[in-house]
Amino acid sequence: MHNENYGLTSVHIEVWHGMVWVNLSDNPMSVEYQLDAQIFDRFGELYTFTRYEIQNLKSAHREEYEVEANWKLIVENFQECYHCSSIHPELTATLPEFRSGVGTQSSVGGGAKFGDELEAFSISGKGSRPMLKGLLPEDDRTYFGITVLPLVFINLTPDHVIIHRIIPISAEKSKVICEWLFDPEEMAKPDFDPKDAVELFHRVNLQDFEACEWCQENMSSKSYKEGGILVPIEQHVSHFYNYVLEAIGMKVE
Repeated sequence: MHNENYGLTSVHIEVWHGMVWVNLSDNPMSVEYQLDAQIFDRFGELYTFTRYEIQNLKSAHREEYEVEANWKLIVENFQECYHCSSIHPELTATLPEFRSGVGTQSSVGGGAKFGDELEAFSISGKGSRPMLKGLLPEDDRTYFGITVLPLVFINLTPDHVIIHRIIPISAEKSKVICEWLFDPEEMAKPDFDPKDAVELFHRVNLQDFEACEWCQENMSSKSYKEGGILVPIEQHVSHFYNYVLEAIGMKVE
């Protein structure tokens, strides 16, 4: 069967850490060049990310969210944490340092520790699953958030990984697909139940997407005509702004 017989267009695909990536460019750069560079910027090295062995995990739960907001608002929301203390009670109870308004993405290699009384990244704070294979003792009780531009978020926890991918629908609407990945050996156990872990970030998602929808409404205000203002701690957000501006051929000051 030939593509030309059916009006199909060939596209470039590559597999990176078990995830399939599509590039619509006629001559795309390698996925390693585009994505490894972002992981290096996030951690200062590649090993921390690699040892989670995402390629060996399987999806135990999937949620799809229809968000009445532009995809760029969703990305910016994930990158900054000023809103965390005001709209994320469950997340800040799990990661107390997020109450300061500073997330894990504002510094190279930054991760957030669980509250002292908690056992796991779950809505109850309880959990008995072992750490993912390949992790080190220092990875225990630690959360890392990663933005992989343009449209993917990766959240690393000791016993599971959460991946968001955004599908832009229109200038004012997006679909977000979120999957919770676990060790397949754990999933095969008769008492495996991901609900406690899923519920924590599901609530975070609902809270974030409602906030993004508020922002979408406010962006039509004439007061926002020239855009918003970033403070120095949001330099990683300004990098995202520059990424978008360069992608559409606008000069970055």
